[in-house]
Amino acid sequence: MFVSEQRLSALLVSVFVGFSVLMAPLLRLVPMSVLFGVFLYMGISSTNGIQFFERLKLFFMPVKHHPQAAYVRKVSTINESDLSKQL
Repeated sequence: MFVSEQRLSALLVSVFVGFSVLMAPLLRLVPMSVLFGVFLYMGISSTNGIQFFERLKLFFMPVKHHPQAAYVRKVSTINESDLSKQL
């Protein structure tokens, strides 16, 4: 399994953001709470796999349930919390 970077996806996101400006009259018909919910869902779902949020979850997880990631196994939990505070 590998990850390949695609610059096309970043370009498409930018195009759709620009397109949403043109669609402002149509977006005004959508209730604000629906838009907030959609953007909140997109924001929360995008945090999956980001190492900073993975480390934050480790604070609330017992040590025996920590994943086998290198940044977890090579650094003790006490040192890990010190390192996270420095970020």
